[in-house]
Amino acid sequence: MIMMKKAVVADEQLQSTEAFAREIGIKPASVRKRYNQTGTYFGIRPRKLPNGRLRWPVGAAKLLLEPVGD
Repeated sequence: MIMMKKAVVADEQLQSTEAFAREIGIKPASVRKRYNQTGTYFGIRPRKLPNGRLRWPVGAAKLLLEPVGD
């Protein structure tokens, strides 16, 4: 008998690496490189799909683009 994992459906909205990179104004390859080096893109962790593609939280780019400090 073959056992299959059940897919977990999350309420979180996700976007492609290309869309995430476009929002922050850089190349998708830069996002992928940083992810491969550190496992995040400056603290933002993507979800990795079973096919190996990365999906980033929608709205996470705002966190990177917000001014910091006073």
